[in-house]
Amino acid sequence: MEPIVGVYTGEGVVVPVEGEADSLLQGGFGYRRGRTHFLRSVEALFLVDRGRVQVLDEATRQPLSLKDLLDKFIPGDPEVWNRFLVYRDLRIRGYVVEVGEKGLLVYERGEYRKKPPSYWVRIIDEGRPISTGELLDELANLGEGVSLKLAVVDRRGEVVYYSADGKDF
Repeated sequence: MEPIVGVYTGEGVVVPVEGEADSLLQGGFGYRRGRTHFLRSVEALFLVDRGRVQVLDEATRQPLSLKDLLDKFIPGDPEVWNRFLVYRDLRIRGYVVEVGEKGLLVYERGEYRKKPPSYWVRIIDEGRPISTGELLDELANLGEGVSLKLAVVDRRGEVVYYSADGKDF
């Protein structure tokens, strides 16, 4: 199967063909702004990594490798690599994942758009501290039925998950 073509622009990765964009949207990838379908950075990296999307540079029309794309995303999002590692791990495990500002919303298999997310995954770099107050705030803001999972990314890029609830603190 031929990969879907995306175009890297100054705003991100755009999927210009409507039918292909619809297919990605059905699978939980990307979002629409007006009639334009965008992929978030980690979604584009994942789809390129899996060979499902080929991203062309808007200026040169040349294909971008995973590393090329990563190099374009890092200046605006220094944490994109760790977010990609966690996103990829969850997607490979069969979850549908929506990208949030500080973490990921995770849906159980088969429940995307049918039920609310089951987990809020907060990504933590092993070398960076996070305050318990910050975690307590996140716990307090979770919707009913949503559990907090901490995804700790170590120096080797391995991801370890921990469950957290208000009783743990």
